[in-house]
Amino acid sequence: MTSTAKPRKTDPQIAFEVMGKAWRDGTLATLLACLMLAVALIGFRPISIDYDPDYLTKGDPLNQMGWGAMMVLSVVAGLLMADARRLYALLSPWWLLLIAMVLLSVMRTPDPMGAFRGVAFSIIGIGAIMVILSLPRTQAQMATVLAFAALSLLSLSYFAVFAFPQSGIHQTGGFEDQHAGLWRGIYPHKNVAGPVAACTLFVGLYLLRLGRPVIGGIVFVLATIFVLKTGSKTTLALLGISIFMVLLPSWTGFRRYLPAIFLVAVAALALATLGIVFIEPLKNWMSSVAPTFSYTGRTTLWDFGGRMAMERPWTGYGYGNFWQTPLVLEAEAHFDERWDFRRIGDSHSGYIDTMLMGGFPALGITLFAIWVAPMADYVRVPQLRQNILFADLMIMIVIFTALNGFLETFFFNRADPVWIYMLLGCFGLRIASRFVLHENGPPG
Repeated sequence: MTSTAKPRKTDPQIAFEVMGKAWRDGTLATLLACLMLAVALIGFRPISIDYDPDYLTKGDPLNQMGWGAMMVLSVVAGLLMADARRLYALLSPWWLLLIAMVLLSVMRTPDPMGAFRGVAFSIIGIGAIMVILSLPRTQAQMATVLAFAALSLLSLSYFAVFAFPQSGIHQTGGFEDQHAGLWRGIYPHKNVAGPVAACTLFVGLYLLRLGRPVIGGIVFVLATIFVLKTGSKTTLALLGISIFMVLLPSWTGFRRYLPAIFLVAVAALALATLGIVFIEPLKNWMSSVAPTFSYTGRTTLWDFGGRMAMERPWTGYGYGNFWQTPLVLEAEAHFDERWDFRRIGDSHSGYIDTMLMGGFPALGITLFAIWVAPMADYVRVPQLRQNILFADLMIMIVIFTALNGFLETFFFNRADPVWIYMLLGCFGLRIASRFVLHENGPPG
């Protein structure tokens, strides 16, 4: 007598089938993207007790191994799991030219190999973001990736604040006593934590608009509280401006005018920051109205950095090199200034530091890559719900980080989480403008 009963599957067979289904429907790719984006934003050494202005340029074996592993993971995922169409679409000529310019600037440094190591990490970060954006099959999966990364960095930051306050909160007796009591979470400084929390707030707003009220509300509220606790009035102001600039035109049907609005905002902030240093009438007016106003001493750095940049306007001093040159390190102490140049790793202005790196050519290419190209992509976004919501998130991030670049330096800074967010915004807009996005289907 023969049995007609269906043979039971063994555990390995069941596991194989589950893995196969997860591979086909994009679950594995989504999980990998979640991990990669969370690690890119959190870093490999998230707890920092003492602020070091050179923390992004010093060699760190853990970071080197971590980003080396990220490179391998990005290559493997890009070859086996990523959507080749999206990867190809993300190959922007402006970013390729910018990478070439940064690589060229390495040759003008006293230690080209050391500088190349920093550039390599920056390029790995760019490649990782391209792969992350190409892994999720649907916008629902993309939202999961963003939500996971946002909750991960917020959870760890709150854990650092309450479990390790000596690490998660600025303390007295250090380099900058005036920041004592302000939150920094898992990041080395409130000037990094604040902008990261602001960009994470945008993610929460996106999730709310997408129809995920619970997870979106949690991210939005936690990020808002964290921004407030960093004590950064500038971050709070730029955050509000970025949301207002994007949502108001979108709600009133004037989306196509956003590039013009952005240009006005950029010009206004440029005049309000660098203008009061380099434009004589504005400088004199500010001196008469508010003689002690200096953006916490930044105007001194901008003045010095700008003058030095004009000494080499077409070549610059090389990647991450100027503030480590004898010209700065061996200078006499200026006791009447708010900052000691010899302890500063940057000018607190991404645009001045870009000039110091590669002169006007590097600055021009950078502006096209982070200003012009994203705005051009935004106006080309299809008028479809998923595309509009995703593009609004990405342009908020681009606007905020571009404006924040007048007050902080993070362009090309290896694995700076604000730089990672800017990359996400710029490349995310290329996806939103070139594909029809579906909530539960692959992009068309």
